Amino acid sequence: YLDRLNHEGYCGFNDWRLPTINEVQAITIYDSGQSLDPAFFPDINAYGANTRIPTATPSADNNSSVWCFNPSDKRRQLCLKSEKMSIRAARSSAE
Repeated sequence: YLDRLNHEGYCGFNDWRLPTINEVQAITIYDSGQSLDPAFFPDINAYGANTRIPTATPSADNNSSVWCFNPSDKRRQLCLKSEKMSIRAARSSAE
């Protein structure tokens, strides 16, 4: 999916990637009922309790896992790379 975004130049950019676990947690709202701001992520309410957002942060001791973020409980957890999950594309900010 990311290859396709980059190949097509989605939104005029070709440097799309998975965010790190720290990047996902940095945009989390911890003092409200929402985990991500629905003004920027309007589909966040569609996530079920078992939905996880995979990141580019690998597990240190398991090559088949990555760190994921669960928007329901606002926690990090390990996910298998082989699981089907929705992604959030990210890109680095302009310098």
